[in-house]
Amino acid sequence: LCKAEFRSNALQLDAGGGRASLILGNVGRSERFSLQLRDLTMNSRQGGASGKISQLQAHLRKVPGDVMGYDLALTTEELVLANLSKMDMPIEIDAAALEARILGLVPLKWKMESIDLWRAEGGVLDIQRLWVKWAGVDAKVSGTFALDDLFRPIGAGTAIVEGYSEILSVLNGAGLIGSGTMFAAALALDLLSSVSEETGQPLVEVPISIQDGFLNVGPVALMEVQALQFFE
Repeated sequence: LCKAEFRSNALQLDAGGGRASLILGNVGRSERFSLQLRDLTMNSRQGGASGKISQLQAHLRKVPGDVMGYDLALTTEELVLANLSKMDMPIEIDAAALEARILGLVPLKWKMESIDLWRAEGGVLDIQRLWVKWAGVDAKVSGTFALDDLFRPIGAGTAIVEGYSEILSVLNGAGLIGSGTMFAAALALDLLSSVSEETGQPLVEVPISIQDGFLNVGPVALMEVQALQFFE
C-alpha cells in the first residue's frame, strides 16, 4: 500500500500497490524514471474532487544528446473523475495515453519559482499524441504548448475527435461551458465533420489553440482555461 499527501493536505493519493525505478545521471538528475501503480485513488481536500485509476504507468527518459529535456509516456486504464466543478455525474474513461517531450530545464518541484524559471527560459511541452477513449468518444490531440506570464497554457495543435457531441455535453454538465456555447460549438463542428469509415459516426479534425486564457476549437471560442495552481 502506497500513500502520499501534498503540502497543506490539498491532495491525497493512495495506491493498492506498485513499483518504481530510477536511474541517476552524473549530475544527480534522473536519466530514466518508471512508475507503475494499481488501484490508485486521488482525493482533493479543497472542493471534494476525486479520481480512481485501475492501472497507471509513467515513464520519463532524458532526451538523448545535448538537448535539454525529457520524453514522457503515460498510460491509464479505467479512469474515473468525480466532483469536478459543477458536474453531476462522474466521467468514466476507458483508457488514455500521452506521448510527449518536455523541453527546457524541467522543474523538480511543483513551485511557482521553479515553473516560472522553466517558462521564462523557453520551456515547452511538445505533445506527439494525447489519446482519450470512453463511451462514444475517441479523441486524439497533438501540438506544442507552453505557459504565458500568468501561468496560463498557450499554444496550438490539432484535434481529431469522434464523439465530440458527448464531450460538449460533459463540459456543459460540469458547468465549464454554457448551453449556448454547447449548441453553437456542436453546429460549427457538424459543418466541419465527416463520417468515420470504421464506425459510421461523425468525425471532425480541427485546429485548436489556447491563448489569453481561452481554448479555441476550430472557429469556436469554446471555454476559459485557468492558470496553474500551486500548493505552497
